[in-house]
This record gives sequence, C-alpha cells and structure tokens, in this order.
Amino acid sequence: MTGIGAIDIPVDGAVVAREGFIVSGFASQQDGKPFKSVLVRCQGREAGATSLHHHRPDVRRAIPGIQDTECGFRIAVSLPDELPGTQTLDVTAFFENGATWEKQIRVRIGPHDYRAGPYGTLADGNVNVIYGREHIYGAGPPSAEASVECAALLKSHLSAGETVIDVGCGVGAYAGPLIEAGVSWHGCDVNADFIEQMRERGLPVTLLPNDGFPFAENEFEAAICIEVLEHIAEYEVLVWHIARISKRRAFFSVPNCAAIPILADRLVVPWHVLEADHKNFFNATSLKTLLSRHFRTVEVIPYGTMPIISSNGSPVYYHLLAVCEA
Repeated sequence: MTGIGAIDIPVDGAVVAREGFIVSGFASQQDGKPFKSVLVRCQGREAGATSLHHHRPDVRRAIPGIQDTECGFRIAVSLPDELPGTQTLDVTAFFENGATWEKQIRVRIGPHDYRAGPYGTLADGNVNVIYGREHIYGAGPPSAEASVECAALLKSHLSAGETVIDVGCGVGAYAGPLIEAGVSWHGCDVNADFIEQMRERGLPVTLLPNDGFPFAENEFEAAICIEVLEHIAEYEVLVWHIARISKRRAFFSVPNCAAIPILADRLVVPWHVLEADHKNFFNATSLKTLLSRHFRTVEVIPYGTMPIISSNGSPVYYHLLAVCEA
C-alpha cells in the first residue's frame, strides 16, 4: 500500500539556512499504519531523519479514511557545507509493511554563512562546546572603523581648522574621517597600547592618567566622546571634564537602550548590548538630563537604523548622538 503525505515547511523555493532548518509535514497510510521513519536526503546524502510522530488531527479531518492521527513529523535538517545555490531535497517516509511515500522540494541556500561571522561557532554543528557567560557577554577590542553615519553627523557640525579632542578615542577610528575634513584632531585614551598604536601611525594623542585629565579649560573648540559613557562608572566626572575643556561644542554617542523594549516582541536584542563592560544604559531623556547639567543646550539625535523594523513598521535606531553647546 502506498503512503500519502505532504510537506508544510519549507514551501517550494524557500530560502533556508545552511546552519540548519526544519522540514515538517505528515505521512500516513489509509489503513492508519504509522510511518517507521522519515528521511531527508540531498544529493544522495542524508541531511536529517526522524522516527518521532506527533498528532495531526487536521489531516484526519481533511482526508477521509485516514485513521492515523500521529502522522506528523518534524525533522532538523542541515546541509553539507559545500552545496551552493538551489538544491532538491528528497523526503521519504518508510512504513512497517514496506510501503513508502516520497516528495521532492526545492530550496535555496542562503548566501550568508553565519558560522564564519561573530560568535559563529555557536551555529556550527561540528563544534561541541558548552559556552560560559564570559564567552558570550565579552569585551572585544575597539573598532578600527568609524561609523559612516556618525562621522557624517560630526563633520556636518564641525568646521575645517577647528581643534577637536576625541575622548576615549580607542585606536583612533574617527581620526581619519575628521582629519580628511580639515579638523585638527587630537586623541586621548587610558589604554597605553592604543596610544602606542596611534603614535606609530603619526597621530597626535595623549595618554590619560587614571586620576586626572591633563587639559586646560577651553583648550579645544570641540570634543567628541563616541561610545564611551556607557563604559564609565563615574560618567558625571568625565562629562564635567569634557565640558571644562570644550570651548564651543561637544558630541556624545551612546547605544540607544530604547531599542531593547521596542524589539522585545521581535525576540531581538541589539548586538552592542552583549558588551560585558557596559555599566550605564541611556535613552534620549536620561542622556539629555545628564548632559544638560554641564552644557547650555543639548539636543539628542537618534541615528544608525537597524536592519529590522519594529512591530509597528517603524525604524529602530541603534545609537543616540547628543549635540551639546557650551
């Protein structure tokens, strides 16, 4: 007796992840005999299998004569690494009496291999490791590349020839874009290794001592402090110093913690929140309140549109930029 069945997901032509996806559906026989196993093959190689059944009363209602309610299957499928483009999956259900049911479905393998990116080993089925919290919520090196959008915002408010101190400059990501715009950039950081790297590149920098801020009042026309305040326990003291040495204007960028509740129903947490060293979490109101204690005017601009929209269909912003007038 020949079996009957159907594939619910994925639909024919769907994009699937190389790291793994689900094939689900049902397979049965008119006499109610359950399947023994269901096998998924790709190019003749096994890609997933199951011998588990689950109830599908909808199938019994839809197909007259079906006696088997435990005809549903779900199979975790992973494809060989080297397979490109569109592939055909051969799905076969085997029954105790020797009958079979077969179905082919075409899928398109997504072009991005997430195993090669950050935290990629978590998606690699060949890696058998139970990770600890310290492996996930880590603190990595500062970015060597400036945010294109943040750099553009800064340059739109700064003029050629202005002296600008970059507080907590890391390895000088914003030096290049601002110097190219004619700004007189000077960096400072507490990390001696970063300072040495920048000196080797010929950048003007100052190593900050742990107990001071060696710049005079109004020494610079402007200051930038990009993705630093969230790391500083005594952030009020740092803002006071930046206000003291900035003659005209200061700019502060922080992660936008308002993105966390906005994306909660998407089960998404902004990537930067995984940074273990974050001590402070700002929204636009709390950032403006803090900075308004030290600057005459403060305006906060969200920037950095995330590649996911809210459930309302509106954009979600990754960062906040505060523009402060001295």
